[in-house]
Amino acid sequence: MRKMNKILSLILAVLLAVSVMSFAAAGEEEETDGKILPAEYVDFHTDSQAAYMADTVWSYEAYALGATDVSQPNPVVCDIAGDGIPVQNKYWFQKADNPGFENATTVQITNVKNGKYYLYNTKAGEHFYWRAAEELENIEESPIHDVYITTEYWRNIFAYGIANLRDIGGWPSSLGEDAYVRQGLFFRGGNPEMVLKKGEEQMEALGIRREIDLRDDIGKEGPYFNEEIIEYHNFKLSSSSPEFFDGYKEEYKGIYELIAEADEYPVYLHCVAGADRTGLASFMLLTVCGVSFEDATRDYLLTNYANYGDRDLDAPARWYSNLSEYEGETLAEQAKSWLVSKGVAPETVEKLRRAFVENYDPEYKGYSLEPSSWAKEEVEECIRINLVPHQLREAYDLPITRGQVSRMIVNLLEKASWKTADMLVNAAGKEIDSDTFTDTKDSAILAANALGIIKGVGAPASPRAIPLRENRRCS
Repeated sequence: MRKMNKILSLILAVLLAVSVMSFAAAGEEEETDGKILPAEYVDFHTDSQAAYMADTVWSYEAYALGATDVSQPNPVVCDIAGDGIPVQNKYWFQKADNPGFENATTVQITNVKNGKYYLYNTKAGEHFYWRAAEELENIEESPIHDVYITTEYWRNIFAYGIANLRDIGGWPSSLGEDAYVRQGLFFRGGNPEMVLKKGEEQMEALGIRREIDLRDDIGKEGPYFNEEIIEYHNFKLSSSSPEFFDGYKEEYKGIYELIAEADEYPVYLHCVAGADRTGLASFMLLTVCGVSFEDATRDYLLTNYANYGDRDLDAPARWYSNLSEYEGETLAEQAKSWLVSKGVAPETVEKLRRAFVENYDPEYKGYSLEPSSWAKEEVEECIRINLVPHQLREAYDLPITRGQVSRMIVNLLEKASWKTADMLVNAAGKEIDSDTFTDTKDSAILAANALGIIKGVGAPASPRAIPLRENRRCS
């Protein structure tokens, strides 16, 4: 539905642009002297980042392993010189959400090289206009650029001196029709001890007003920002403690009470790497906001794009398993019970959801953790023998994907034969061809293809696109 809304928005935007130009041609008064150029469509993810986001959550090892920091986004390249404006090292620059530039952001940009300005940290799904000029009084005569950001999820952020930085907004939520997590409220990342002055300015420009540091006394040297602008809060979670999930009741209470005010005071939360302590706190925030286990797990694994070592599926799977001990018919409600067990008041959880979830509806119960009664026995047996991945142990009312089907089939074959997928492929005299698909490097999909179970056509690997009934998952 969100995609359909975006398509309709694009059509309306095109019609609006055509009508504006038509009125101008007929001699009607124009909103601006500048010409609106054809729309540009930009994905700020790198090729590797975009490929992983289009692939299954399990395929992370094919894209990033935590050895090199490749977590930054690509910029929107604003080719000012391409508009016929002379090359120089500074210009006046305007950005707005409308072609008339009402309430535009106007800044003088410096250190511009070759007449190109690199605009970072646009929002996923954002539609904006920009123009530039040598002198501010002439800017209305400049061409107007119409830009659509096509990136949907994972708003990775660039700030000088900080790695593994991202906004957790954008993910779909089950807590309302067409619901999703708002951007600009909660940022997570590595420690900012190497942040440069320009990086501080970038963090302030993002609207961040609270820094939550989860480090204990080992390695803690904050605050790192101007406290008159960004408040500093420290909740000491030990990096060597196995009790991230079960312990720290007082600390988690304080953390989530601050996060619940993120609509007024946006938060930057970090530990050392922004991976483990930050990972759990962010995972639980996404989960209580109705984000699926698969998407919350993917957010956790995006840390592999930084240089803080590799993370795998074990931690999210463990958190998922632990949540089953908490009351709730859905994963979101179990996460709420976990927060309440830490002393967070139910009304604070409600406040948090209203702040973070666009189109929030408290009557929505989220993705179902329970299959229908007629499928329950088969599904539970499949779970007992570990055929069903954790990512499929919720959302029984949603379709299942090619990647999820492949993983269950491979799990079944491995358990029935006591052989690995690679051994089964070799025994069949086949070879795994990693180039079979253009949209996936998922090992289970590739193995299932080599064994002749699935073909190189059909629905994409990641989006939920194959509508199978629940008992078909285990039949």
